[in-house]
Amino acid sequence: MSTLKPSVAEKFAEHIAYHRPLTEIEETAAGMGSSPSDAGIVEMIVCRPAVNERRVLQEGVLDATHGLRGDSWESRGVGTPAGSADPLRQITVMNSRVLASVAGHRDRWQLAGDQLIVDFNLSIDSLAAGTRLQIGEAVAEVTEPPHTGCSKFAGRFGAEALAWANGPVGRRERRRGMHVRVLKSGTVRTGDEKFDVCATGINYATGADALVGPSQAVINAEITRCNAGTGDAATTSKGWVNVNGAVTTGALGRLAVGEANDAGTGTFPIVCQPTATTPGVESTARWMWYDPNDGGGLDPFHSTGTNRFKAFLIFRLAASEIIIL
Repeated sequence: MSTLKPSVAEKFAEHIAYHRPLTEIEETAAGMGSSPSDAGIVEMIVCRPAVNERRVLQEGVLDATHGLRGDSWESRGVGTPAGSADPLRQITVMNSRVLASVAGHRDRWQLAGDQLIVDFNLSIDSLAAGTRLQIGEAVAEVTEPPHTGCSKFAGRFGAEALAWANGPVGRRERRRGMHVRVLKSGTVRTGDEKFDVCATGINYATGADALVGPSQAVINAEITRCNAGTGDAATTSKGWVNVNGAVTTGALGRLAVGEANDAGTGTFPIVCQPTATTPGVESTARWMWYDPNDGGGLDPFHSTGTNRFKAFLIFRLAASEIIIL
């Protein structure tokens, strides 16, 4: 059993109640299964404006020179003999399932201090140093320096969490995470790139069809128009878009992905979580909508009382990603 040093325990006293024993960490991790190795999801973007400060973002810019824009990596001046920021430690990435196993509720994930929290296999066997990754619009490269936990990690998540992450298996799996450096600057957003949305511009909020919605014939016709990208730019998305923008050439806006179904203090209440007798909606499920990127509002999940979001919306998912229950 691992224990905290008295000085660490005193400094991080407010976090001790949240520390999980090793058995709980291992049981939680086993229950979550393995992250995908072919394509992942950016679950959370965390900016650190200053030491011990955190700002959770829905989107950010990974800059080849400055790292995550707004983050304090560049000004921290650690990692090289000269005391300057180490470009090989520009961005830290941690697996969301590992973090959930040691931290618990999503509200505590940002405490880890990693800029990108992803559902992706980060193990050395899967991502050797030098591997290049497309992260949103940016391109990054996995670097050699290991990312190991420190006393802050132990203070926030427990000594047993640190030992579990830093053991031989933990290091091989990169449970504490890994470093990448940005090769090509670009925007990164939270969400799942496998989903697309098309905004048809048809408003079913009022009128004779408000209670029944579109007919199958209308849905089929709109899918055909979405595929062709022939919609009106003033009233539709002109085709399919995902979290990074246009999928159909010339399409407008992007897919907006909101909080998970475990954040009761966020934009939405927690809804229909599973019980012992009903399947419900999983806590990891995310809210999705269409963001026209028209400057009409920063939050795509709140209407201004107009058809600004060009609804009704059609969402699609690649057939290979449909889960058969």
